[in-house]
Amino acid sequence: MTWICYSVLATSQANTTKSIHKGIYRLIGTFAGATIGALLCKFIFEPYLKTMYLGYLIMLIGFPFIFVQYAIYITFSTTLIAASFYLIKTDITFYQFIIARIIDTIIGVGIGILGEIFIFPEKHSPYIKQILKIFKINHKS
Repeated sequence: MTWICYSVLATSQANTTKSIHKGIYRLIGTFAGATIGALLCKFIFEPYLKTMYLGYLIMLIGFPFIFVQYAIYITFSTTLIAASFYLIKTDITFYQFIIARIIDTIIGVGIGILGEIFIFPEKHSPYIKQILKIFKINHKS
């Protein structure tokens, strides 16, 4: 559920076109990261120490891409999440873990894009921003 909410927030952008592009990048990155994570899981991630060090390496390499190419950043992030599976104790399998991540991302991106189209269309954007400013001013006083 948390991942769905995060996907909704990450997908929401200044306008509908940007939201759709961000959602597509997020889906591409999630699928690529899940694939890479599954391959690494099969061959590398099992020992705890390797997982920890590779997780740091993946994080350091992937983070700078957040401002350059979002899909690459999400690929590294999903791979990091795949690696983190071996650092937690859980009753589900690795593949259930990854499939849940993919499904949550699809649902979150879908909700985010539908929200941009139907709930906050661009023609209402100036009014919504005004209302939010009023709430912010009233909240401070």
